[in-house]
Amino acid sequence: MSIPYSWKIATNKRTAFLQLLMRWKGTIYKYILHDFCTFLLVYGLISVTYRYLMSDQSRRLVYLNVNLGLFDALCFVHRYFEYYCQYCAGYGHLIPVGLVVGFFVDVVVKRWWGQFQTIPWPDEIALLLSAYIPDDSVLTKQKMKTFMRYINLANTITLRLFCSRIKKRYAVDQILLADGMMTPSELKRLQNSAPSRKAAFYAAPLYWAGELVLEMRDSGLIMSDRAVELLYKGIAVIRAKGAKLIIYNMIINVPLGFTQVATITIYVYVIASTFSCQFLDTTQGYKRKLVDLYIPIFGMLRLIFFLGWIKVAEALINPFGEDPDDFAMDEYNERDVQVCILLLVVD
Repeated sequence: MSIPYSWKIATNKRTAFLQLLMRWKGTIYKYILHDFCTFLLVYGLISVTYRYLMSDQSRRLVYLNVNLGLFDALCFVHRYFEYYCQYCAGYGHLIPVGLVVGFFVDVVVKRWWGQFQTIPWPDEIALLLSAYIPDDSVLTKQKMKTFMRYINLANTITLRLFCSRIKKRYAVDQILLADGMMTPSELKRLQNSAPSRKAAFYAAPLYWAGELVLEMRDSGLIMSDRAVELLYKGIAVIRAKGAKLIIYNMIINVPLGFTQVATITIYVYVIASTFSCQFLDTTQGYKRKLVDLYIPIFGMLRLIFFLGWIKVAEALINPFGEDPDDFAMDEYNERDVQVCILLLVVD
């Protein structure tokens, strides 16, 4: 699940948000550490090469050793290296990093929130069932539990199609059987109704739930047609949300070309920054290169901001994985089962 921190800033203190910067799990530091260290390493290697292997002193030593070919080569590399750094510094800002990455993050975050809102919750239909079936007999409660078991089974099968945590927990259908989510006869019926692991497979338990509602209406356990209508609407909502989640994750993704453009943009900018942020010979009078600070402070800050942006998008683009900021669907699944047991406990 997303890393909880709201309780840390429940009181508006001066240091409330500063305390959040000191955390590690799920933070931007963890996301950008590898890329940022790679940038610093490459930047440092280029800087050391420029300062020591292409310096005036190095070229003078080569010249004194009368190796004119190497001397000319060093002069050529030194001159054009500085030209290239100036070129990157002058034109690197033309890369539309903020526009591309910002738009990409906006699309991904909206999609992430939309998927969260689409997750089906069985609470409402469980409350409807409890409200419209006043009979407290053991047989009635067992039928109500069976109904909710079908709902949870449908949700579990849906999530197993694309959620890696649920896939690991219920790798085979027999685990569903062992966890009490279905009976052997229901497993056989399920496998005969549709090919296992297919997208349409998840809806079969919902059809069973609908049949059970009609059975309870015919037997008089459900007293009104209005109750049947509301329960069927609840089943339809769960089916629609399950179908929408499948579409989100298995049919319509963020366009691959868009993802590639955002990724290429940020990494081209990072590569260009390894040259544009270099401090050159201050005696040459290059524009914005009049002071040698060794460490490109503002270049590093820009890199942190842009890398952080794209890494947040990468973390949110598939919220049904196993990253710290992904939805904890295994806990959600267990919670649904426990809620239904509490709502429909057998007396």
